[in-house]
Amino acid sequence: MIRWIDNSQVEVKTKDGRTAKTVFVDERISFGILWFATEADAAIAHDAVREEGRCYNGGYFHGMPCGRSKTWDQPDKSGAMTFAVTY
Repeated sequence: MIRWIDNSQVEVKTKDGRTAKTVFVDERISFGILWFATEADAAIAHDAVREEGRCYNGGYFHGMPCGRSKTWDQPDKSGAMTFAVTY
């Protein structure tokens, strides 16, 4: 489950109850990106996104499922690395 906490933070929750909160979020036309402070939180979000069956562009982008995507990892404003999950 993906739940917006406010305009800039999201909480994800897996079916078995594990949760993680984002550091920051970006939404694009065909998908969104959630960034987390730890690889462990990104893994929880990956599982939650896959459980929901989320795909790029609503599933029309060659059926490519969303989830953990290291290509989007980037440092935050302080320089600490953040870990990306598409949704």
